[in-house]
Formats: sequence, structure tokens, C-alpha cells
Amino acid sequence: MRPYLMSPPSTHEALQHRGEAPRAPLSEIVKETATDLITLVTAEVKLARLELLAGVRHAMGRATWVAIGAVPLVTAYLLAVAALALWLRTLWGWAGGLAATAVAQAIIGGAVLWTLPCSTPASPSPRTLSPSDTTRNFRRDDGDRRD
Repeated sequence: MRPYLMSPPSTHEALQHRGEAPRAPLSEIVKETATDLITLVTAEVKLARLELLAGVRHAMGRATWVAIGAVPLVTAYLLAVAALALWLRTLWGWAGGLAATAVAQAIIGGAVLWTLPCSTPASPSPRTLSPSDTTRNFRRDDGDRRD
């Protein structure tokens, strides 16, 4: 083997047999590449399925806890609204009590909806970030504070 020199190899050195293994025919290389590609795509599909199932399990677990907490909360809310309507009935009658309760609910609901963010994404889309920003966000999410 020649050391790193600035001059090109001589014709004699270029014509010498290098001791390489005989090359496989092109059709064999294409078949092996196609087999490897199929294996890679199959593994990627399996990984995507696993990630999807993990995400669904996580979401279902959270939805279960929200449902468990929402049932008593909604029940208590409905009882409180009914109690308010009954109490206001003594002051303004049935129609006035129900109307005042409905107006109060509309005001509270409007205030809650007004304070919600309309279209602010929770996190920026990876498509809109440059590669360095994506790496920086990954490090931040991973707990690594080096930038």
C-alpha cells in the first residue's frame, strides 16, 4: 500500500491486482438491496404500529381519568345550578329564577370560551423548524440543557 503522497500512482501500481474479492453480479446486488429494503420497511411499519398503540394507550388512560373525574364534577355542577334556580325562585319566581340562572351560565360560559386560546399550537411543528432548532428542542425535552 502506498503512503499518502501528492504524486499519482505509477502505471505499474495502478495495473497491479489489489487482492479484492470477486465482485457479485449486478442482479445479485439488486436482489440483496431489495430484500434489505423490504426488511427495513417492514421494521418501520412495525415500529409505527407500536408507537401508535403506545400513544393510544396513553390517551385512553388519560381519557379514563378525565371521565372518572368529570362525572362527579358535572353532577355537582348540575345540583349547584338547580339549587341556585330554587333559591332565586323565592326572590323572582320560577321564570325569573330560571332566567337569571341561564344568564349567569351564559356569562360564565362566554368568559371561559373567551379565555381559551383559539389556534395556538401546543408546540411548534417540526416542519417549520430548522434542523438546529429541532435539535435544540429535542435536547430541551430530553433534559439536556446544553445549547
